[in-house]
Amino acid sequence: MQNLIIICKKLIKFGVLRFGLIIFILIFFTSCQHSPPHSYQLTVDEQSALKTFFSTFLFEEGGAYTLFGEKPITFDVITDAKEMGIDDKPCVTDENWRQVKGRFKTPLYLLIERPSPLTEGRAVFLINIAATTLILKKHYWDFKSFVGDFDPFQIVFEIENEQSIFWKSVLSNEYLLGILLGFGESNAWLFQHCKNVEGEGKIQEFASTLFQKTPSSNAAAKTKEDILFLLPCFGCFTPDTQLLKQYEEDRERIKNRYKNRDFLEVTLDRLTSKDLPENPDKKFKELYLEVYKDYFFEGG
Repeated sequence: MQNLIIICKKLIKFGVLRFGLIIFILIFFTSCQHSPPHSYQLTVDEQSALKTFFSTFLFEEGGAYTLFGEKPITFDVITDAKEMGIDDKPCVTDENWRQVKGRFKTPLYLLIERPSPLTEGRAVFLINIAATTLILKKHYWDFKSFVGDFDPFQIVFEIENEQSIFWKSVLSNEYLLGILLGFGESNAWLFQHCKNVEGEGKIQEFASTLFQKTPSSNAAAKTKEDILFLLPCFGCFTPDTQLLKQYEEDRERIKNRYKNRDFLEVTLDRLTSKDLPENPDKKFKELYLEVYKDYFFEGG
C-alpha cells in the first residue's frame, strides 16, 4: 500500500486525466481474470509485456481504431527501455515491442517497425490493410500528384520496405500522412497549410482558434469508460462532425468488445483473425472478399 501511494503521488504531476487514464487502464486490465488462450503460448512475463505494449499503443495512441475500426494507420515512437523511469508517461519501449515483433501472423494487418515520420528514431506502425488501400484509392489523385502513378492494391504492402520511395515521400508529407492517420481530409489540409504560414499573425491566430479543440477533448470524457477509450487526438476543424461521429460509434463497438473479457485475449484474437470486422461496410466487404481474397484466406 505504501508503494502504491508513492507511485500515485509521482503520477499526479502529469495531470488528473493522465493519472486517471493510467489507473483505469490498470483496473480494466486486471479486472478480467481469464488467461489468454493457450494457443498463444505466452509466459507470464510475455503477457505482462504484451499488455503494457498494447495498452499504450491501442488506448494512448488510438491504435484500437485501426484494429477495430476504419482508421487506416496508427504509429508510435519506440522509446529505449533503459531510459525509462517511473516519472515517464506510458509508452512503447524497445523491450515490450520485442515481445510482439514477429510473434503473430496478422492476415488483415501489418504490424511493422520503420523510421518515425515526425521525429528521429524508429516507430511501430499498425496498418489496417483494407482501410489503407481504400484511402489510397479514394485520394488517388492527391497521392499521385505528389509521388507519381501507383497501384493502391500493391503499394500498401510496400510500407514494409524502408527504402520505398513512395512511402518515404508520403510519410514526410503532413497532409498525406494526416489522411492516412484517419484525421480527415479537411483537417489534414488545413493543419498543413496553417503550419506552413507560422509567423503570420492573423493566420496563426485563426489557426490556433480553429484547432483549439480535438476529438478527445478532456471535457468530453465524463465516464471512466470514456477516459479509458479516448478518441484519437488531432487538430479538428469544427464542421467535420461526421468524422467525429464515426469515431464515437467505433468507440462504442470497441468498448463492447472488451467488456467483461480478457484484454489481451480480445486484442490478439482481433489482430490474428481472418474474420471480417463486425458490421463491415459494403465497400470493405467487397475489398476483403474479392481484391485480397487470396492473400487473406490463403491456406483456408
